[in-house]
Amino acid sequence: QAQPQAAVAAGNGAAPAATAAASTREAEKAPAAALAPNAQPRATGNQRRPIEREIARLEQEIERLTAEKAKLDALLGDPDLYLPPRKAELAAALARSAQLAGRLEAAESEWMGRQEALALLPPV
Repeated sequence: QAQPQAAVAAGNGAAPAATAAASTREAEKAPAAALAPNAQPRATGNQRRPIEREIARLEQEIERLTAEKAKLDALLGDPDLYLPPRKAELAAALARSAQLAGRLEAAESEWMGRQEALALLPPV
């Protein structure tokens, strides 16, 4: 008829073994996130792959634009291009150079945004 002293002190009237068994059952039912509050969810390949493909596409575009701009810069470095008979060619080269610079800046900015988005995903 007497209850163990620890159970009475706890105020629940249950035996310590019964309390321990109940705690174990509750822990088994608890989700993993509740057991490990610092654990981060894992990213799936389905979340990462499209961003990684876009990054690869942007890297190829940046490489292509950079190569074209380097050729154009070499042309613009030719002093003969600035002679009056080549005025139209110079104007076209300058316009193309400005266009390439804008496209290159946009591609690099987009690449940076994709890299940041990828970094924000939890690890695989």
